Amino acid sequence: MTITKRNIRPTLDKTQPIYMGMDVHKSSWSICLIHCGQVLGRISMQAEFELLKKYLRRYQGIKIFSVYEAGFSGFHLHHQLTSIGISNTITPTNKMPILRADLVKTDRRDSLKLATFLAKGLLRSIHIPTEFEIDRRQILRTREQLKRKKTRAINQIKSLVIQHGIVLNGVGISQGTINYLSEVEMPPMIRMSVELHLDQIDLIKRQIKKLESEYKKISQEDGKYKENYLLLNTVPGIGPLVATALAYEIGDWSRFKNEKQISAFFGLTPSEFSSGGKSHRGRITGQGNPMLRSLIVQSSWKIVQKDPAMESFYLRVAHQTGSKKKAIVAVSRKLVCRIYAMIKNKKEYQSGIKEEAAA
Repeated sequence: MTITKRNIRPTLDKTQPIYMGMDVHKSSWSICLIHCGQVLGRISMQAEFELLKKYLRRYQGIKIFSVYEAGFSGFHLHHQLTSIGISNTITPTNKMPILRADLVKTDRRDSLKLATFLAKGLLRSIHIPTEFEIDRRQILRTREQLKRKKTRAINQIKSLVIQHGIVLNGVGISQGTINYLSEVEMPPMIRMSVELHLDQIDLIKRQIKKLESEYKKISQEDGKYKENYLLLNTVPGIGPLVATALAYEIGDWSRFKNEKQISAFFGLTPSEFSSGGKSHRGRITGQGNPMLRSLIVQSSWKIVQKDPAMESFYLRVAHQTGSKKKAIVAVSRKLVCRIYAMIKNKKEYQSGIKEEAAA
């Protein structure tokens, strides 16, 4: 442990808490402690929890509140801190208060800011999933990563063969495309590269299929989430994949107080610029979970084909705005609100209900 400043321990008021700001990096942590409005200590240490635990023993009997920013470190450190009785907060980086006049950024200053803002109650906290939820939802995130790898491999093949006058149409690589590439003439090393990319795509497809088989099984076995999973499957256009994603990524639906909050979580709330009595609404904020937003938009394209009420709403918005994309975003927002009402009231989805009745 490297002490960056000699920490003199004054007489502490054990009835008052200590606020600990942590600037977390891969190999080091910068920590600032504030007690009764005064800086109690500043340390820089290796990123090892046991070292931190040993250092904090000197403050036994005093309630400690800690905070660090959401990022690469995930939730493991949070669970370690709470295991020793520390009340920890993970705050979103984009919601941090900004000091306009402060143009200097260092780890020591960041930890001081975090501790100060925490002591003043100026920091928001993100939702902390349980370790069970983290484990279960990783299966879907790995699937998304594999899909991106597959898309990249397909684009690499298309880029490679187009240099030799071979143009491939369509988005994916079908069996017909593979047969065509096996017959067309190309230099031997180019062919080897194409075949290696095709092998990679085939491997990724098998890995995705394995994951899909696994998440279908666990979603029907986990009692805590099975009820929500079965309700979600009653929505036209939502299959096992989207139902599983919504069940595990969101977890506790009751943490959202109303439809506005759940829409904001999906990033489907329109941005707004209001000043001088004038108000303008722009495109959606795009905040929240991008994977869930993508899945719910895909489901919305399907539901407008299966639910007459949603189709009517989609056509009306498309006519008013002159944009099918804006209309499908509006449908997505309405679908999220209906799903929220379903989960809250424990009722299956009902097709054909007009928006006025649903409201």
